[in-house]
This record gives sequence, structure tokens and C-alpha cells, in this order.
Amino acid sequence: SLISGLLGVLGGVVGGLLSTLLEILTGGLLDLDGLVENLLNVRAADPSSLATGAFAGRVVGDVEVSGCEVHEAKVSSVAQMNGGFAGYAQGDTRYDIVSDLLGSIVDLLTNLLNIIPGLGLGDLITLLLDSNIIKADALIPVDYLNPVISHCSVFNFAKGGVIGSVNNDYAGGFAGVMVGAIAQECSVESANPYTVTGRLYAGGFAGAMANSYAVDAAVEGAVSVSATGHEEEHDGKRSIKALAGGFTGAATVGWATDLGQGESKNSDLLTGVNGLLTGLLTSDPEAAQNLLSLVGVEESKLLGVQMKGDFTMHSSNDFAGGMVGRGDGVVIAASDAPHMSDIKLWSQKTVSYEASGRGCSIDGLRSVSADGSYAGGLGTASVGGVLNTTIGLGGYLPFNVSSLTVSGVAGGFAVTAGDACAAGGVGKATGGKVGRADDAYESAASAPDTSVVSISSIKNVSAKNNAGGFVGVSRTGGLADVADEAAIKGLLPANNLLNAVGYMIPSYSNVDVSYINGGAVSADMAGGFAGDFQSGTVENPEGSPWAVYNIAQITGGSYAGGFGGKVTSGALAAADGA
Repeated sequence: SLISGLLGVLGGVVGGLLSTLLEILTGGLLDLDGLVENLLNVRAADPSSLATGAFAGRVVGDVEVSGCEVHEAKVSSVAQMNGGFAGYAQGDTRYDIVSDLLGSIVDLLTNLLNIIPGLGLGDLITLLLDSNIIKADALIPVDYLNPVISHCSVFNFAKGGVIGSVNNDYAGGFAGVMVGAIAQECSVESANPYTVTGRLYAGGFAGAMANSYAVDAAVEGAVSVSATGHEEEHDGKRSIKALAGGFTGAATVGWATDLGQGESKNSDLLTGVNGLLTGLLTSDPEAAQNLLSLVGVEESKLLGVQMKGDFTMHSSNDFAGGMVGRGDGVVIAASDAPHMSDIKLWSQKTVSYEASGRGCSIDGLRSVSADGSYAGGLGTASVGGVLNTTIGLGGYLPFNVSSLTVSGVAGGFAVTAGDACAAGGVGKATGGKVGRADDAYESAASAPDTSVVSISSIKNVSAKNNAGGFVGVSRTGGLADVADEAAIKGLLPANNLLNAVGYMIPSYSNVDVSYINGGAVSADMAGGFAGDFQSGTVENPEGSPWAVYNIAQITGGSYAGGFGGKVTSGALAAADGA
């Protein structure tokens, strides 16, 4: 066998001594045969192994790429994770190990990995876990090493350029996947129209983002994004996932907790900090957030992101958005000091970057369509929760959207959902703050004038159920959106429950939508602003009180209204079924 051959090269004496040493150091858990086998297979289950990009396939850990350009890009691969610049960009957590007895074996394995090209810090943790040398609860996170890509660009795709394919997952105009990665002042600009296609996640800039930051990034050109769908089975139920967004297919809180759940043993690492989190979330929320950021669990932020050109998005199932297909705990806002200082990398001056203060925008939206549900000119948004037996984070990761304008092509833009939840803004909003209500500001009154959200040149919004000019469905987040079963029990005392409710009620301040002449909304529940407004508050100032401008026609099956198709008071228990 290959392993036998490698051992033969080492020689009987050296091999025997090393094997004996490994058995002693690991308490009999690992010998030389096992070590070599696990080294050869350390990347076997890693979906990023064959990631492909015009500049780099994988950018991992403490890496900085700055001032690099790709011209006339053409990216093709039979494997998943394809990007115009990088296929895969991922941060790595650095751990201290509780047991002193493991120090020698860790040092030995570190030295071995350092001489093997392509292997590094994250592979050491995988090797330790896969070899049963260490349990996740013996690892204490002490640092998170983010790759930083700055002032980098993709200029012009080849004519007829297609990034990704209908058979592969994760495709983006700049990056296939961003996990714990930072992209600042990066752009994709193409005079030639280009298409981004993927099964699960596809985006004009990034296929998917988890606990990542895009600051003052841009996409410019005629861009078509399509997610073709992949059938999955969870808990005996089969479903099709297909997320498409003009900027990113998904912007969420973590790889191990969401996008890559079940794909890596690193998912188990969350259990190692679970006991600490349970206490910290109630006694010291800031310390809890610091701990989570060390294991790569933090909301993704799109700050000062701008899109200009002609954009068409389509999902063969659920989730299509002009900017974000699906956003969990996502922040879409200006790259101003209040939002930048909230990112620890900037507040601790780990990354040096002057906040530009520019807002987010989409200029040239043509159409957004989902064959299933959840289509929006902006996308969909909800509170962010953490899975895998770790206490939920709804109270700490609500979504926020501010300083945003969306406008269509000359003839206006259309949003369509084959089933439910279509809107010119957010297909479905669960919890969170929009406009001047953004949590980054002390109050709506103190928020800058530029923090408003405005959607213009809507041509048509339609769905079978629930369609609105700004939001298809606005609802209070149920407890299931905030926490796991253990955390729900901890929230049951009235004071904790009431604290949770505040984060789960949507709030809209200085938000408006406007239609082109003849603009229309149609669905079973159809409204000029909201289709089904189950809960939330809308507050516009006296100087600009209108929420809906120039709508011509609203067609509803059961409910239709100039502002809301159906407006009800949402109760936490009713929304959650508790």
C-alpha cells in the first residue's frame, strides 16, 4: 500500500522509534501507521481542497493580499468553490490546549505539518480531532486569524464568461466562499456581461459569506446570477437549496454553524466553548461576543457596498435577492465610524483602514425571481442564531439595514416569487432594524440623515402569497429563531423573555418605496409597503412622512391595501407556536 511504501522509506529503525514515540505521547491512540494515514486524509473531506480562482485557489489564515489585479479572467473547474479572484478565503482560530501532557505531541505534529506544502494551522486541529488525540473541550480559542484582501480587483471577464457551473456549489465574481475573511476596497468590473452560476450559493461578488466583512467593495457591469438548486436531506426531510444574490448568495454568522454544518469536525469545536457561553451570555454579553468571534462566529457585514450596471438574479427554489439572497444577522450599512468601530479588527487597530462613510447602493436592478419563496430587491433578512448545542444569539445578532438605495433599470425592476414572500426590498424580515433604527446609532433621532433606506423604480412585485413594495412578510422572530431548546428554557422567566422580544420585533424608520408609472403589486396578501405585516413599527418623520409613492394598482386574493395587505399585532407566543 502507499502507507507501507512511505513507512519503508523511513527505514525500520527510524520508523520503529517514531512509532513507539507516538504511541507513548498519545497514550496508545496513534502509531506511525495511523499518523501517516490521517496526514494523507486530513484534506479528504475538505470541500475547499480544489477551490479555484484566477489569482488564488485558497487564501487561508494570517495572509494579506493587497494591490493585485486580474485582467480578462476566465475560471473553469470541475470542482466547487470558484471565484474570479479567489475560490476560497478562510480565517483560522488559534487555540491553546488545556492539557500540558499534549504539548509534546502537538509540537511534533506542528513540525510535521510545517514541512508538508499546503497544510497549516487548521489542519493541525483537524488531525488532532480525527486521530482522537484530543477532544474539542480541551481547546480554548485565543485568537482568530483573518485573511485580508485589500485594493484588489477583477477587470473584465472573457466574452461569454461563466463563473461556476450548474453542478457545483459556491460561485462568485470575486470569491466563491468567504469565511472569516475581509475584503476592503475590492471590486469586480467587467465591460463584458458575465454569469455566475452555482447549485447552492451564487453571488456577483461572493458565492457565500460567513462571519466576513466587505468594506467599500463594488460590482459593476451586466451581471446574471443563478442558483440552480441541490436536493438535501435533514432529519428525514428532503429540501432543495438554491441561494442567489447580486452581491452574495448568503451572508450569515459562521461556517461551522450554518454554511458548512456537518462538513467538518470543526463544527464540534463550538461545543468546547458552550459551557462558557451559557454563563457569559447572561452575565457578560460583551465577553460572550468576544469568545464567539474567536471561534469564527460573528455577523457578516456589507459596509459601503455598491453595485452599478444591469443585474438579474434567479433562484430555482428559495432565496433570491438584489444584494443578498439570504441574510442571517447581516449588517448592510454605511462604512462609517459607528459601524466600523463595532468590528473588533478595526476597533483594536488590527486592520488599519480609514472609514469612507459611503452608503450601500444598487443602481440598475432588472429582475429578481425565485421559483419557490423569498425574493427581494434587497433580499431576505432575519435574526442570526447559532446551532449545534450552543446557546442561540438572536439577542446579540439582529440584522440591521441602513444607508441603502435601490433603483432599477430605465423601465423599472420586477420581483417575483412562485410561492410566497416577494418585495421590492426585503422578501421576509424576521426581527431586526431598518433605516435610522439601525442599532449602530444611539437612537433614530441621532442617526445621520444618510441612514435612510429608499427603494425606487419598482415596476412589479408578484407572488402567490404575500407581496409588498418594501417587505413581503414582516414578523416577530419566534424563539426558535433566537436559541436552541436549552436556551429557550433559560429565557422563560419573564424578564429574560421580555429582553428577547425587543430584538425580535422589526423596526422601520425613514424607509420608503416608490413605483414607476403603472407600478403594481399582486398576491393573495398584497400591499404597497407590506404584504403581511404581522408585527413591527414604521416611523417616518414629518418632513418625509410618506412610505409609499406612485403606486398604481394592488391586486389581492384575500387581502389588498395601499400600505399593507394584512396588518396584525404579532405575538411572540403566536409567532413561535409556544
